Amino acid sequence: MIETAGIRKETMNLNTPDAASNPSTVPVVRKGSPYKNCQRVIYGTAQTDCTIKAVARYAHLHVSSYRLDPSLTVEELDNYLKSRNILNAKLEKLQSKRPDEYSSFRVSVPMDVIEDVKNPATWPKDACINRFFFRLLKKDIKI
Repeated sequence: MIETAGIRKETMNLNTPDAASNPSTVPVVRKGSPYKNCQRVIYGTAQTDCTIKAVARYAHLHVSSYRLDPSLTVEELDNYLKSRNILNAKLEKLQSKRPDEYSSFRVSVPMDVIEDVKNPATWPKDACINRFFFRLLKKDIKI
């Protein structure tokens, strides 16, 4: 028997002969969500009579591969995405570890087209698309 935060839990081995011969032995299943008391996020739905506006949410992706040409420019990638009907993309060329071998980009797109961007058929063979992880900036500490 284990006591955790005032909740009593019993463990039993259901593979023993005693458990198979005793029909009253029933495994205990926890009902409900463990996140029951967590607050839910609320998204607004007002359409016309709202005087304030929310900004569009963007997904940030890292596009790289050892197969992307190092001479690929932001304009060329932007034209490529527009040809695939991915509009309003924000692009930034990143400093690669080996800039003479490949190129890397941060691609920020609206959330409504994220599935098109994640589609493997959108990208050339061997291109790698991952979530973009922002680096935390070290703040100056003054003593």
